[in-house]
Amino acid sequence: MKQNHGHQISREHLKRAVQKLAAFASSDKNRNGPHLFDLQLRDDVIVSQPTPRLKRAIALTRSLLVGSAVERERSERLLNTLVTAIDEIKDQALLVEQLRHGDPSEQRLAAAAHRVIDQYNAMIRNEEKRSIKQTVTRYLYQKAGWISTQILNQRPVNLSKLCDHHIAYRNRPHCAPVKDTEYTTVNLTSRIRGAIQKLAFNSHKEEQDATKAELDAYRMKAITLLQTHGVPSLKYAMEAVHNTPIVVENKASDLTQSDGAPSIINLRQRLPTASGLEILLEGAFQRTSDDRINSIPISNSFRLSTRTQSSTFPSPALCCGWALCDVLIPTMPLHPERVPTLSRLLQRRQKLSRELFNNRETAARADILAKERCKAFERAPRKFIEAHRELITALDVETGAANCYFDSLHQLTQKYELLCLANQTAIQLFVTEPLHNIIHDGLSESPEQNRLPTHRLDINVATNQYLSMTASNTLALLSAINSATSPFEIATLRYVKAHGERLSTLCLPLAMAALTEQLSSMPPSLKEIHNRLQVLVYCQQESYLDDLTRPVPNREAISNAMMRTITDSTQILRGRNIQPVHNQFIKELSTITGHQ
Repeated sequence: MKQNHGHQISREHLKRAVQKLAAFASSDKNRNGPHLFDLQLRDDVIVSQPTPRLKRAIALTRSLLVGSAVERERSERLLNTLVTAIDEIKDQALLVEQLRHGDPSEQRLAAAAHRVIDQYNAMIRNEEKRSIKQTVTRYLYQKAGWISTQILNQRPVNLSKLCDHHIAYRNRPHCAPVKDTEYTTVNLTSRIRGAIQKLAFNSHKEEQDATKAELDAYRMKAITLLQTHGVPSLKYAMEAVHNTPIVVENKASDLTQSDGAPSIINLRQRLPTASGLEILLEGAFQRTSDDRINSIPISNSFRLSTRTQSSTFPSPALCCGWALCDVLIPTMPLHPERVPTLSRLLQRRQKLSRELFNNRETAARADILAKERCKAFERAPRKFIEAHRELITALDVETGAANCYFDSLHQLTQKYELLCLANQTAIQLFVTEPLHNIIHDGLSESPEQNRLPTHRLDINVATNQYLSMTASNTLALLSAINSATSPFEIATLRYVKAHGERLSTLCLPLAMAALTEQLSSMPPSLKEIHNRLQVLVYCQQESYLDDLTRPVPNREAISNAMMRTITDSTQILRGRNIQPVHNQFIKELSTITGHQ
């Protein structure tokens, strides 16, 4: 069978997965129950080393009586490796079928895959047929941490059916095969969240240069800062301290660069809150040379500040799971009298931003709304996911990547959180970060000075800077995709990339139009799709501002309102459901963009 490089890599992955599962299956020769005691993990390879019965019995007794943190950690690593191996074989069902018709070495690999899956299925079926003695032994293995029901309490694997599933989806690029283990999806949810957050925080060194003691001390001081400042949404923020990546920077002290000089470890976090604020935390530790044990916190380095989230307002979690960023419409018009509708919107936003931080009642209402929206989504995930699929289709995001992602999302836990995080990261990496960099680098803090030609942005420089940053973020995503190991993780990152690149294409003209009064020349004319996006930004912000001025509705009303927001957004993207107030808003914006 003719092979390309991709097939060779897949074959190697399949071969390693078969070897790992075969070693595990061999531990059930006496049908007393498969266990991990005889297995060792060496360089990602599972090695089986049979242990005499007496020695195993002694070790089992010791584990049951006193336990061992080292043994539990070893068992957990083995368990994760086995779960991954089982998933890998299931993912490669189509390849196994192809190898059956290949050369002799390929046929042997296909036969080995079928043989080890048959052994695994036999383990599952034997769970219901064990004698009392065997059941007791299996129970003791489980209590000692030598085996987990997460592996054995599953449905048997049918490679033929999985192969049919892959064939049905082979014309859908990057499609992730369906998984059926809750244990796996919980781990994947955590991994996907971490992978996206590292991209969102532009951190590929998260926590790797900090010791556990430094991280624990940092989190304790961060929580103390939150309590001291009386931050609204305190519980939400404290949870974020533990769940959000910590950006670590390791650099030499300014005092000296010589050997043995003190080094400074800087730690930073950006905590999103349900109320739309972003909390910035930072602190530093001093070490002597490379001493990772004796580390001293620098007391005056621990600080807390807040700002309105720059990604989107409202954020996806505060809207319906998807939201456009506010910078797609002018946020500081130099001639507010020309845009009364926009001016009223901006005034309401500024008032709300102050209340979210100063008024506990408003912040609490935002918290409740965010949580109730999450609950509404999780109560009926299928209908909401399919509605989001329609919305993203109307946005004309790459169909293969989008369909694969939403198919995957059905299989994961914490669906709403992951959807919001993916959507917010896409717009952050490909719209708001590039645009905020342009504004930060090219504009004065004084609106009056920005009216002067000497303080105006050159449109070509601004456009090239925007495109350069989005290209850099595309490379970062490609790197993350290449290093990802789970099909679900890959599907999510590809969706972020496809979604972000589409938003970047659509939003560049809008971003330049929003900066018209600060540019040295007139930006290109906007098309109809750009007007629809501006209407969407207006509708999302008006809706959220209205929500926070009313009593929190009941669950059914929240669910209906979320679905209505999604479907209305889809209709607006398709050029339908445009109201007179929307046309008035676009007409006003054209007076400051020059696009009549």
